[in-house]
Amino acid sequence: MRVDWKSKLNRISTELSKLIKGQVNWTSDQLIDLEEDLIIGFYIIRKLIDGNQLTNELVSTRLLAKRYPNLASDVNILNIHLLHRHYDFQKPKEQKLTIGFLINQFIHSYIFHPVLELPHNKLKFTDLASQDVSDDEFLIYYENSKMNLYSILINSDRNRNLYIYEVPITLIVDLFKRVAECNPNTTEYIYNQQKKDFVVKRSNDDSFFDDIDF
Repeated sequence: MRVDWKSKLNRISTELSKLIKGQVNWTSDQLIDLEEDLIIGFYIIRKLIDGNQLTNELVSTRLLAKRYPNLASDVNILNIHLLHRHYDFQKPKEQKLTIGFLINQFIHSYIFHPVLELPHNKLKFTDLASQDVSDDEFLIYYENSKMNLYSILINSDRNRNLYIYEVPITLIVDLFKRVAECNPNTTEYIYNQQKKDFVVKRSNDDSFFDDIDF
């Protein structure tokens, strides 16, 4: 039986869209559901790439995110929650990430941390982290406010002691929608002598070619 991955991805993007301006009183279950949706969403994209169901132009898109450097701090399972002590949120640097890199970060995530935004003043975790805020104050901030979902802080086991990346949720939703709506109409098979197999090139006149920024 053929799984309709694109329909599943479209449903996930619709649910994620509701969280951007949802002013949610976040619970542990909602945060778990969010992480599950994102991991499944990026897994679906990998399945579609592996199955040659997306255009080469879309697969090669690079997405503009931010990265924050590690403060020469070893991140481990006992201190993983102290993000503001591990990473310098005062020194963001823009970086264009490949879709393949993002897939690996989400599927093999070591840190997964939603950045929530207070709707009335647009204050976010990354803003507070650049100040001298106690752990208790962080807890109060997250437990006593209705907040919108702004972005995701993410990294993998391999790079957790180097950087943490911030990916806007609007960018992720846009990517999921574009992937779900991508229907290549041209296929070219090119034999690769080194691989002893054919490389599939798929395209569509309606594909987008530019990098996505936020």
